[in-house]
Amino acid sequence: GKAVAFNDDRNNASGDIWAIPVNGKGKPMQLTNFGTPATNGFSWTRDGKQLVVSRGTVTNDAVIIRKTNE
Repeated sequence: GKAVAFNDDRNNASGDIWAIPVNGKGKPMQLTNFGTPATNGFSWTRDGKQLVVSRGTVTNDAVIIRKTNE
């Protein structure tokens, strides 16, 4: 761990993953450039060599269920 990785979705971005050095030296580095759909989550493999990413569109529906007295 020489850097902290984070999901940046500011400015209506797609949620690309960036890394910033923990020593405060250097600029943030963009690790992914997906476009769309958005990144839902990510994790590094145990050896730190690969990045696992979950991406997709989140859809939410609201449903009202009522009991009727018929």
